[in-house]
Amino acid sequence: MAMMSIQAFYYSLRGPQNLYGLTFGMYDLGALLSAPLLGLLSDQYHVFKVLFVGCLVLNAIGNLIYAFTFLSDAWYCMLIARLVAGFGAGALGLGTSYCSATTTVDQRQKRLVTYRTSQSVARMVGPFIGYIFLGLPQVNSSSSTALQLFNWYTIPGWVAFVVVAALTCLFWWMFVDPSVENEHLVRRVEEEGEATPERRREFFTFCGIWMALIFFSTLLQFGYYANLFAVFAGQYHAISDQYDQWKVFLGIAGGAVSASIIYRTGVSALPKVFDERYVTMVMSWLFVGAVLLVIPYGGATSVPQEATFYASTAMFGFSVVMFGSSAEIVLSKKITQYQDVIGDHIAKILGFFYMAHASGRFAGPLILAAVTYISTPSGQTYYCANGYGTDSSGNPICLGDTSTSCAIFPDQYYVDGCVLRNSVPVYAVWAGVAGCLSIAYLVVLRRYWKYGG
Repeated sequence: MAMMSIQAFYYSLRGPQNLYGLTFGMYDLGALLSAPLLGLLSDQYHVFKVLFVGCLVLNAIGNLIYAFTFLSDAWYCMLIARLVAGFGAGALGLGTSYCSATTTVDQRQKRLVTYRTSQSVARMVGPFIGYIFLGLPQVNSSSSTALQLFNWYTIPGWVAFVVVAALTCLFWWMFVDPSVENEHLVRRVEEEGEATPERRREFFTFCGIWMALIFFSTLLQFGYYANLFAVFAGQYHAISDQYDQWKVFLGIAGGAVSASIIYRTGVSALPKVFDERYVTMVMSWLFVGAVLLVIPYGGATSVPQEATFYASTAMFGFSVVMFGSSAEIVLSKKITQYQDVIGDHIAKILGFFYMAHASGRFAGPLILAAVTYISTPSGQTYYCANGYGTDSSGNPICLGDTSTSCAIFPDQYYVDGCVLRNSVPVYAVWAGVAGCLSIAYLVVLRRYWKYGG
């Protein structure tokens, strides 16, 4: 689902602050619920086309509901929209199964790098779609029905609905399910006899550890991602009106696009240097650096330089795009290595992998949003349809004690540092856990380095 600042839109609908993380994560909750089911159906019936089209239809419906959210004046419509669209997003894991079924091990990295980086870049760059329409008039509850339907908050939903609907028709017309007969399905070399208990234990031990690591890594990454608006507004004091919101995603978009270009070029030009096992380890450490950069070392009330925010978000966008692709390629090649253990259950295993990934994307925002909620002195964030009074700078403020709350306006934001005032220790913990995970990747990959045997 295309988006800008879900956080600002959510508060404009008077959504409960303690449920923001849940609403943000609903998209990934839908994906984690549908991914293993799609894998099971694909393995059982050996079809991709019907499942892909069904998911595209669900995603289109979710985006259409999102487009009506402002008119409904109900924050829970956003929650429902993201859940429905998320169910459709479960097909993203099915796409990896398709790549695995139609490529050899030698072809796998290039194909999955193209597929996964495109997907990741779209998620990182997607917020900018809304900013194309910043010139639209300000919208509030007294605006015309037309403006409440088509405004800078809802336009991304309309754009995504039209694009996905068009792709659904195109996909149904052009896509053909792979088979040995049409030479799209790569024949697997069957191992003689059944897999030994040792091989089965070795593979499922690796799978269990790898999926657990992916869950925790994704939890940290998307907890960071979900709260960027609050960090930029509350800690850096860098947002004064809605026209500043594009700055939040500038570094991420630049890092993500750069990573995609470099990775795609690198796997062809320098395949040994860009081996997915090396990339996984290096990118996990780069994320640690991204978190370390946003720690306010001057204390909870300090205002860091914006340059550190841009550097951090660029490192984040770069690391997430490359890490997600490489970690998935490692598992895909391991599945081929242990074909005698997997049998005809490739999509199911990859479905559970995507479920672990989506679980992390769901849990991260939920946890960090709870921390942010607790760290705001009064635990409250207010939305003000109109400002009441002015602060020392002449900006409108809500009635009440603004030293213990954060007020958000239709076109301006009260940014006195209150959003993250008490949550400074969380950054250090976030970076520490990410560092431990980086060490774990090194240990696990060293143990399971070889693809042969």
